[in-house]
Amino acid sequence: GPTPVTGKTDEPLDVKVEKPTERKTITIEVPAVTEELKQYIPNSAIFESYIERPVDSLLAIHLDLGKNPIAQGKQGTGKTFSYMFYAYKRQLPFFLYSAYADFNLRKYFGDKTIENGTIKFQEGLFIKAISSPSCVLIDEVNAIDESGIKDFNAFLQNRELYIKDADGGKGRVYAIHKDCRIGFAQNPK
Repeated sequence: GPTPVTGKTDEPLDVKVEKPTERKTITIEVPAVTEELKQYIPNSAIFESYIERPVDSLLAIHLDLGKNPIAQGKQGTGKTFSYMFYAYKRQLPFFLYSAYADFNLRKYFGDKTIENGTIKFQEGLFIKAISSPSCVLIDEVNAIDESGIKDFNAFLQNRELYIKDADGGKGRVYAIHKDCRIGFAQNPK
């Protein structure tokens, strides 16, 4: 073990002092949310006795940086709640979509409907969610088959997706708002 030092010495001590690593601060601006979507901001009553976990902070860092994180854990571990907590803390509308094997992302943008005898493209709530500041969670993402994942990849890489049935059949490009945060969750395989 170490030898105890007793008495006095005139020899200088060799002490190495390292400069602490610099920490970067991320400034979070709360984006303006439309009146229509304020109803989707999680209620504070849900989080009255919530204890923030390290995973919540880690998730928030990734979402604030504009990444598309994926949370993985067993059912009941709080994956969805972490995203909802993020939305609550940032006062963003929260939207949860559950995936399934033949999940078709394009269907969430809207679908054709008949109105007064004519076929019309009816936009879905998903468009409002991605076109404004919000937090969108796609749950059970590992359930989607390979063909359905291709649209997600294009949508997230380009931050937009072309829907050919929109705008009276002329087609339209729907872009993700710069303050829309999209994340994923799945159970272990």
